[in-house]
Amino acid sequence: MKFDVFLSFRGIDTRRTFVSHLLLALFKKQFKTFRQEEEMPWNQPASTQVLEAIENSKIAIVVISKNYTASVSCLDELAKIVECEEKQSLVMIPVLHEVDPSDVLEQAQNLDGDINNNWETVERWRKALASMIKTYQQLYSHWSPAYVQKDKYVTGNELSQLAPSIDFDSLVGMDRQMKAVDALLLNVDSEEDGLGEMGICGEERVGKTTLARCVYQKISPQFQDHYYFEYQTAHSFGSTCLLEKIARAELERFDELVNANLGHRKVLLIVDIHLYDTGQLENIRNIARRFGPGSRLIYVTQSNRVLLKCGVKHLYKVETLRYDEALQLFSQFAFKQEHVPREYFRLSIRAVLITGRIPLTLKVFGSFLRGKTVSEWESELCRLEASQDNCVAKVSSYIGNAFS
Repeated sequence: MKFDVFLSFRGIDTRRTFVSHLLLALFKKQFKTFRQEEEMPWNQPASTQVLEAIENSKIAIVVISKNYTASVSCLDELAKIVECEEKQSLVMIPVLHEVDPSDVLEQAQNLDGDINNNWETVERWRKALASMIKTYQQLYSHWSPAYVQKDKYVTGNELSQLAPSIDFDSLVGMDRQMKAVDALLLNVDSEEDGLGEMGICGEERVGKTTLARCVYQKISPQFQDHYYFEYQTAHSFGSTCLLEKIARAELERFDELVNANLGHRKVLLIVDIHLYDTGQLENIRNIARRFGPGSRLIYVTQSNRVLLKCGVKHLYKVETLRYDEALQLFSQFAFKQEHVPREYFRLSIRAVLITGRIPLTLKVFGSFLRGKTVSEWESELCRLEASQDNCVAKVSSYIGNAFS
């Protein structure tokens, strides 16, 4: 199994504190994350399953804490992570939690070999710790503590360059939508030698971001550099947006960095943001125009008004699911199977009509009804149908309750 993130940490130090918050952030970002569910005995080596998970991960976040080096399993994980990083098969992101680099290096020197851990193994651990500290110092040497919290930089900046893995072939209706976007991208490629632009638009919760992430996953290997920036609402974790990042003091040299590092490279930039005026779009364009030939800029936004006003010609409007697709998606969450059971078919048709065929609403309402009796379904559907004009809003309220 492939993972976006492998999380290495010592549970007794951080499982209920820093790591719990980090896992929540990764979950909300839809990153497929591997971590040990249970605390391992201090002298037990890392399992084959854990080492294979490291090999199959794109990023490894290593949370070094007071008792990390006292665990054989943690040290084995770190050694494997460093080995994979040297092969350039993953990116290591070290986080020091309530310890300093000097503390870690001192712990490395104090590691001892015994009947279970020979000196060759210990030396491998020491080299891994030293390599991790070197990476840590390289990552954060240019960041002033007054400007940015290191933990926030790790989760917000490093992971923003990695889109979560999505099996879009299994997403209901996605194949049809991807074909339409592919056709638009072909038109962009044939017309634009420099920076090519297109927009993905649609109503709230209709699936714009999911479609954009699938597009990113499919076409990003064609580019030398690729970035996915997603706007977070004030109610979401880590609220910030691309334009705010550029304006912040710690990124005051952003233009210079773009020119130096991306000015001659083929770049894919997907900006998932609510565009409310032309100036906002032009600011994004001014960055993207510095990219090399063949670069592509894709806007993901609710309204196409600003895009049309600024002359973005290639637009794809994400429509609601077809009725057969909506019924299939609803069944997956209401019954955990592709097809609706016969006795629930008419009730499911009514449920799909109530949701307006909006993907997120179908998922949450299906989950809400799962396991309920026919009479309970009938009661809930009648209650919503009694005020048909506002029933989609009422179903949508389940979403808020589900994530509160």
